[in-house]
Amino acid sequence: MIPMSLFLKIKNKLAGFSSYLGNKCFVKRYRYKNGECHKKIYIYTIAWGEFIDTYFHYTIPSIFQAGNIPLLKSQGFEIIPILYTLESTDSIKSKFKIEILKNNLENLLIERIVTNKTTPRKINITALLNVFRRCIDEKAMFVMAPPDTLFSNGSLYNSVMSVYYKKMCFASAHPRVNYTLLQDENICNMTTKGTQVESATLVNLAITHLHDKYIYANDMLDENTTYAGVSIRKINNKIYNVIHNLPTTYVVYPQEEDYKFFKRSGDFNQWDREWLELLVKRNRVKISGSSDQFFCVELTSPDEKAITKPGLLGNDIAGESFQNRVSNMVSVTWRAENDD
Repeated sequence: MIPMSLFLKIKNKLAGFSSYLGNKCFVKRYRYKNGECHKKIYIYTIAWGEFIDTYFHYTIPSIFQAGNIPLLKSQGFEIIPILYTLESTDSIKSKFKIEILKNNLENLLIERIVTNKTTPRKINITALLNVFRRCIDEKAMFVMAPPDTLFSNGSLYNSVMSVYYKKMCFASAHPRVNYTLLQDENICNMTTKGTQVESATLVNLAITHLHDKYIYANDMLDENTTYAGVSIRKINNKIYNVIHNLPTTYVVYPQEEDYKFFKRSGDFNQWDREWLELLVKRNRVKISGSSDQFFCVELTSPDEKAITKPGLLGNDIAGESFQNRVSNMVSVTWRAENDD
């Protein structure tokens, strides 16, 4: 018989070799080598239909708050908003002429997508490959600014400066919210008067207008949606602890391997799945742990319903992939301005 000590030693060696194959052998850690680090940033968005309206009326005002794009410009960054769309460039410029002038978007690039694809995930890949190729060739970086997303004041600047010179990507957890948030006085003043919405304020608004999918992401409920990737726990009236197993990458320093990955996969939905796994294994991404550093919200249709499952009290685990396990270890703090 094989002695138990020898059996355990063989078992541990096999486990170690398996870990080596999965995490080290085929994917080397990325190490930035000192070189040119251009201060050129594309603000990347893809939108058509009703999302064109939310882009110009809400996303644009949020990224042009004083602590976002204007602050980056003051630090010498060249900022180029680029909008990919299925619609006519001339019709967009005509319809949103006032918004373009109001936000000094004279250098806005509008690229019309020509494709025979019909599903959003396939249409999106055409634009994504284009912006990856553009940034790689120009040694530029890009910030993903979806047309259904509002950023807090300071978030774009903080995220860029957190990874600049490191040539890393930057990811963060974000909540889904109802469209009723757009009716709040803080948001209305931001869009009409150019006032600022700080992170603590936007966290407060997000909690007030949480979409059902995130209301039921409360891991203190026995029946919840934490299996889908996000768990939220209220610590007190100001602090919320969040575990997000699929954080979204917002700031990107593109590499050739990224272009090849999406060219091969042909699927934009791999953004926070297999591509995130590549970034994690290559040590190319930093994940925000605080809303004071970065915070944004995603507008979500009420037609999307929460599907809860019982027996998940205290759960924050979702997914078995490598990136899920690593992301699960990041304890994120969302700080609201509430003091009552």
